[in-house]
Amino acid sequence: MALGAGAGLAGCASTPAEAPVQVRGTYVGTVRIESDSLPARLELNQRGGRLEGTLHLAKGPTAQGAGEVSGRGLTLGLAYDQGCPGQLILTGRASPDGGSIEGSMRVADCTGVLGGAFQLRRLAEARR
Repeated sequence: MALGAGAGLAGCASTPAEAPVQVRGTYVGTVRIESDSLPARLELNQRGGRLEGTLHLAKGPTAQGAGEVSGRGLTLGLAYDQGCPGQLILTGRASPDGGSIEGSMRVADCTGVLGGAFQLRRLAEARR
C-alpha cells in the first residue's frame, strides 16, 4: 500500500529552482516616488540567493537591509531613519546578465505609505 502512494508521488517531482542571476555590484539610475524622480545608487553584495544592500538617494536617506534573489526576481527590504524611521521595499527583476534591475517600490514611514518604481544599471567594475 505504501509503495503505491510513493509511486503516485514520483510523477509529481518538483522542478529544480532557477539559479539566481548574479547581481553583486554597484548600480546607478533613478528612483521615482510618486511624482519625484531621484538619482540613486544601490550597492549589492550577494552570497548565493541572499542579498545585502545599501541604497543612497540624492536628497534623501541612506537605507540598508537584506533580501533575496531567485532566478531573475529579487526582493530587498531596506530600513532608514531620517528623523522618521521607515522602510523601502524593492521588488524587481534583473536582466539575464544582471546588468540592470527594475521594478516597483513601496515606502512606508511615519508620514504614510507611498509607491514608486526604480530603474538601475550596474556600473562596470574597475580593472586592477
